[in-house]
Amino acid sequence: MAGVLSEDGAEQYARQIRARLGLIPIDPDAGMALFDNALATDRATPTTALLDTAALTALARGGTLPAVLRGMIRVPRATASAGVGLARRLAAVPDADRDAVILREVRHVAAAVLGHLSGDAIDPNAPFTEVGFDSLGAVEFRNRLVQLTELTLPSTLIFDHPTAVDVAKLVRSQIEESGTGVVEQAPAGVRGTITDLVSAAHRRGELAAAMPLLTAGSALTTTYAAEEAAARRPAAQLLARGDAAPALVCIPSFLAGSGPHQFARLARELGGERRVSALRLPGMRAGDDLPATWAAAIESLAATVAAELDRSPVALIGYSAGGAIAHAVARRIEDDGGRLAGVAMIDTYSPEDLELNRHVLTDALGQILSRDNALTPVDDHGLVAMGGYVRIYPEREAEPIAAPTLNLRATVTLTGFGGVDPVPDWQHRGPVEHVEADHFSIIEEQVAETAARLRRWLDPMSA
Repeated sequence: MAGVLSEDGAEQYARQIRARLGLIPIDPDAGMALFDNALATDRATPTTALLDTAALTALARGGTLPAVLRGMIRVPRATASAGVGLARRLAAVPDADRDAVILREVRHVAAAVLGHLSGDAIDPNAPFTEVGFDSLGAVEFRNRLVQLTELTLPSTLIFDHPTAVDVAKLVRSQIEESGTGVVEQAPAGVRGTITDLVSAAHRRGELAAAMPLLTAGSALTTTYAAEEAAARRPAAQLLARGDAAPALVCIPSFLAGSGPHQFARLARELGGERRVSALRLPGMRAGDDLPATWAAAIESLAATVAAELDRSPVALIGYSAGGAIAHAVARRIEDDGGRLAGVAMIDTYSPEDLELNRHVLTDALGQILSRDNALTPVDDHGLVAMGGYVRIYPEREAEPIAAPTLNLRATVTLTGFGGVDPVPDWQHRGPVEHVEADHFSIIEEQVAETAARLRRWLDPMSA
């Protein structure tokens, strides 16, 4: 995998593997010898690896040690808290220097995760996705920072606070608030009874039977009306910088576990070319009110996109059901006289048959539960919020848009979809292109090809 890297790149890659996995790279001759020895054993599952116990101990302390190795590494009980040490260091330096101290620590942690020799390699104003973070790196960075500061930080840290400067500001504010006994934090998602029930239904192959529970539960949550939507607009979370027009605003699905993090790899592919940001759907974060109607949800998102249009031309990128949402947002923008450069839908399923739509959503949720994503684990709020969007989704109207559209489809369809067109004619009249991928790999492992197709579609707009 590192064969195509330059000498400097290969060294960084080796450091990254050592720091993040506790593995020492094996040269080809030693690797073949280890392989021969493994074949000669009578073990069913031999593993050939050189382990760096110091790196594994650091992973254990940071909470990122792979489960299979936890019986091998003993972490000594800390005699002093790293977080207290950082707080004491801050107390010992002048107020004007505290931001620099924290920023240096944040950049050092980021560099360690990415395999750099020094925090100087981390541009403090660059989005984390631009400097090389993926979803696994995001979790490791959060865990190491928690170990350093002893603060409670969200798993979506680098998406809510996308640069080292932003994270440093958050760390300082929380350390200072903790000194007064008052720490303002967004409530964390809870894996409670609802998650247990849905997971049990999934294991029995009866996930569809759990969906009415989620839609009924969503009807009991606090909601906001379309008249309040402008005040509830989500922030556009920066994923990558660039000057080419149009800028990209990405919209995720309302599937539990979805969010801006799903566009991290796409942003890395397109970073440096054009600005890439992503929206979190209203109500998907624990503690936030859900939109009472489809119109309220679209109004909130359109208000954010309209603000981005004031900055530069914009194209919307919708993934999964987010493609249908992006289309509705584009229609709302056009109703107000605005103009979008285009709307690209990445493996969007939005058939007009609502029962088929629920079937597709159930299949996708089952795969999410099986994947158990560490970055945004499925929790009670996410499941109920998904139920809320399922409840209001039938309110959408079949209204075409003037902006050009692109329909990017994975060659592997979701289970049982059949021969129905996933995107109705009124929603898309532009080109349809296929990527050798499934519903998840089209934006993960095969994202380079997805980005290439998007780039070909976007380049004429830039010209």
